[in-house]
Amino acid sequence: MGGTKEISCNVRVIAATNEDIEKAIDEGRFRFDLWQRVDEYTLEVPSLGDCPEDVLPLAAELLKRFNGEFQKTIEGFTDEAREKLQSHSWPGNVRELKNVIRCAVVETTGNMIDADSIILKAVPRKEKVFSLKDDAEEKRKIEQALEKAGHNLKKAAEILEISRPTLYKKMEAFGLK
Repeated sequence: MGGTKEISCNVRVIAATNEDIEKAIDEGRFRFDLWQRVDEYTLEVPSLGDCPEDVLPLAAELLKRFNGEFQKTIEGFTDEAREKLQSHSWPGNVRELKNVIRCAVVETTGNMIDADSIILKAVPRKEKVFSLKDDAEEKRKIEQALEKAGHNLKKAAEILEISRPTLYKKMEAFGLK
């Protein structure tokens, strides 16, 4: 880029994100031209919460790994523990499952992991302030955020969980100063 000669090369770029990339482009947080360059093939990977059938096989593999790491001989999970694992929504995906199984292996003194050893932490969900149904509601939310932020646009954008360029565009569209 920026040169005067074209240089041929053979590369493959693999990029991953948990971001809604189209939303990020709309909000000016991701460049559309860059997206056009890298969007040759998209592979959507579902979350662990969307694939409950994968939880127990992954948990079994993680149990084997952590048995070796901690020199344990835990044979498996009780029925209650398996039920608890499968009924959880896994907002932290495989990382969360890995942490839960590691802790369970460390805490377990017997030959089976029971439900009490499966410690599922409540994940605080940040409530979306900027979830809007219509223009009047959107304008009102922007005005409230601006007031709360003392008309500091950076802070108002943070409150609304949008980029500053998006806030500028919305303010202009609603005639806000």
